[in-house]
Amino acid sequence: MKTSCAVSFGLLLAIGGCLTEEQHAYPLYPGAERPRERVGILMGPIGSVDGQDISGKGKSFALLPGCHSFRFLHTTGQVDNVVGYVTTMPQGTFAIFVESGHYYTLESTRHDSSGPVGDVSLSIADHKSDGSVTRARGCRG
Repeated sequence: MKTSCAVSFGLLLAIGGCLTEEQHAYPLYPGAERPRERVGILMGPIGSVDGQDISGKGKSFALLPGCHSFRFLHTTGQVDNVVGYVTTMPQGTFAIFVESGHYYTLESTRHDSSGPVGDVSLSIADHKSDGSVTRARGCRG
């Protein structure tokens, strides 16, 4: 999955700094909580997974292995003493293949631009249990 949008430089800081932190993942499956090595973790400004509204449930979600579709929140942002931003996220439906023991993060690449607003490419990175990182595999969600 790859998309482009115009955002402020603040998004780069937030994506690079906040979404890779270890945090408790909200379980999006029935039954008892499962160990991390038996689920995949999707992290980011996610609004829905497999048609289920999860806005307001955090930024880290545990999923059973398999193909899952998701949508981003409409907007994301942060205001603090150092930097502030609000950005509109792409609103398509995306689907990735989730594997046990992996976690998936939103990655950004800023393209040459002048000023505080510019083009950014977004993709989902697959962080494997061996420490390697690749682009997440798409699937038909």
